[in-house]
Amino acid sequence: WSKEVTLHHLLSHTSGLKDVEVPDYVEFGKKPRTREEVLTLYLERNPKLSFKPGEQYEYSNPNFFIAGIVVEQLTGKTLGEYLKSAIFDPNKKKNTFLPEEEIEELFKKYPLLAKGFMFSLKEKDSIYPATVYFASSLNQGDGGIISTVEDLIQWNHALWETESILPNMAKQIMLNPIESKETHYGYGIEVEIDAKNMIYSHEGLNPGYHSIMFYNPKTKITLIELSNLSADLDQFIDIMKKQAANEKLQEPEKTKKENELEQEYPLSQEIYKEHKLVPIDLIKEPLLNIQEIKEKYKLPAPPAPSCPASARARRSR
Repeated sequence: WSKEVTLHHLLSHTSGLKDVEVPDYVEFGKKPRTREEVLTLYLERNPKLSFKPGEQYEYSNPNFFIAGIVVEQLTGKTLGEYLKSAIFDPNKKKNTFLPEEEIEELFKKYPLLAKGFMFSLKEKDSIYPATVYFASSLNQGDGGIISTVEDLIQWNHALWETESILPNMAKQIMLNPIESKETHYGYGIEVEIDAKNMIYSHEGLNPGYHSIMFYNPKTKITLIELSNLSADLDQFIDIMKKQAANEKLQEPEKTKKENELEQEYPLSQEIYKEHKLVPIDLIKEPLLNIQEIKEKYKLPAPPAPSCPASARARRSR
């Protein structure tokens, strides 16, 4: 399929390459891998394409991993080295980088790096340290960049309001959305469109970390969340497996199993209901003052200053 798939297909997730199932991905990512091992995993998952390139959209991490390998082949540098020399350093992003060390070495090298935590989907207020992280070898091209809110705000300003990172013509190509029932997707960016606004965004999830960033080009408002807290990975995988099994059942057995799953993981539904697209609504607002925004959306007071959080840019399935 290498003769059929182009960079456009990779960057827009229209290649037909399937992603690795989350349980397999987690197990594979528990220890360091070479680029060749990761690529082999993706190729074994895709002996043939699931659809003709360009025919439909399906988010798949192998797309951006392979695009990262293309950059390495063209530049003769690792992806982390290239991003540092060509993008991060010229734009003065001192706290933004793509790590190539494994997580234990990162914590030693950067003692202020926020460690990941997980919360239970069974018991309220149950939070504990993450014990499993994705190996850095899996976070090449499709995620894993570490950054701070300050760097990301400056990045958004430079990217969308100047041509210091990309010329306007390139941005128009990047934002040209692929239409699907699931999303409007450009090159590595989701484009949300309604009658009055256009919002650029992307979300990421790794064990112990969650990140999301929104930008409204009309109001020039940026909204960023970097969190060192994610759902318990084993519980999340168990829910996905049981949901997949339930889909194969006939009613009323299917409804019975879904009710059992909700009773086993009561917080999974509660968390979903609380994630109400308030960020999307908020970022569509005109430039209100902070107090008005806090009152309208009942936002909690900001936490006390702490060490920089880790922005893990992988998309959740």
